[in-house]
Amino acid sequence: MLVAEPVRARRLTEDEGRRLQQIVGRGKHESIRVRRAMIIIASASGTQVTAIACSDRKSLPG
Repeated sequence: MLVAEPVRARRLTEDEGRRLQQIVGRGKHESIRVRRAMIIIASASGTQVTAIACSDRKSLPG
């Protein structure tokens, strides 16, 4: 059985990281945009895909 290589976002530039932090920190954006920004930040910092998926699942209602 073949297993795919772990997927990870590329390294963020300082400007990209700053912009994503602003989206997450302000909370004035729609929730999906904030959640996506958090996922990109986590992936770019080296968090494993399974850990991101688990934490995102916990934050969902229901």
